[in-house]
Amino acid sequence: MKLSDIYEDVNLQTDENYDEGTLRTFFNDSISFINRKKHTCYPYINAQTSSEVTYEPLRETWQRQIIVNYMCHLVKTIDSSQFEY
Repeated sequence: MKLSDIYEDVNLQTDENYDEGTLRTFFNDSISFINRKKHTCYPYINAQTSSEVTYEPLRETWQRQIIVNYMCHLVKTIDSSQFEY
C-alpha cells in the first residue's frame, strides 16, 4: 500500500485534512507501537521518503487494520475527539 493511500484513508476516515509531514509522524508512531508491543523492528520512514513509496515490511491487510486505525486514533486525539474515534 502506498503511503499516499494510507494518508488519504486517514484523512477520509477522520474527516480531516492533515498534511503529509504530520501524517508521516503518525505513521512512525504506529510503527513504534507495533515494535514495542510485538518486539519487532519494522523500519520507520524518514522525511525524504516519497508518499508514492509502498511500505513493504507489513502486508496491506495489517496496514489497513493496525496502522490506519492507529493513525486515525492519533488524529482524533489531537482533535480532542477521542470518543468519536
